Amino acid sequence: MTKMKEDLKILTNTFGEKLAKGQLDNSSEATARSWINNLLTIFGWDVKNPLEIDQEFSLSKKDKKNIDKLKSHHIRPDYVLKKNNQILQY
Repeated sequence: MTKMKEDLKILTNTFGEKLAKGQLDNSSEATARSWINNLLTIFGWDVKNPLEIDQEFSLSKKDKKNIDKLKSHHIRPDYVLKKNNQILQY
């Protein structure tokens, strides 16, 4: 099993155990971000690098139009993934 698969299995098992025990009830936004950051890190994203990930990002008009195509009204995503400082298209 690759390291990525092992790390993902550990993360999902830990999450599942905490969820089953009710330890995630009333979790803070910081706790949720921690889980998401761990997941993104497993898949090779540098969550501290603003050239790869922006949090609480405001979309441009062009990006808002792309979101409209998805029938979404969310114009301020929690995370935006980027490659070479360019937003990955949805």
